[in-house]
Amino acid sequence: MAMLKMLSLQKQKNYVNKLITKGFANMIEHKYLTLDEVVAMLKVSRNWFYKMRKAGKFVKPAIERPMRWRLDQINNFLDGAE
Repeated sequence: MAMLKMLSLQKQKNYVNKLITKGFANMIEHKYLTLDEVVAMLKVSRNWFYKMRKAGKFVKPAIERPMRWRLDQINNFLDGAE
């Protein structure tokens, strides 16, 4: 972000466009879910969730701290793809 402050407005736009074309736009488009949202979506208790995660039977979070999962990760898990 400090880099963007030093650039002119046109250069900032060019920089952002380069990031988007390199695939960083996908990071912006994903919906990230909290633990409470995941547990509610799966309709399970937090205790069950932690046991499954410890046993390696649940997908790893996309972001470790604070734990966040992408919505598509959860949907794929429910579909049996992960």
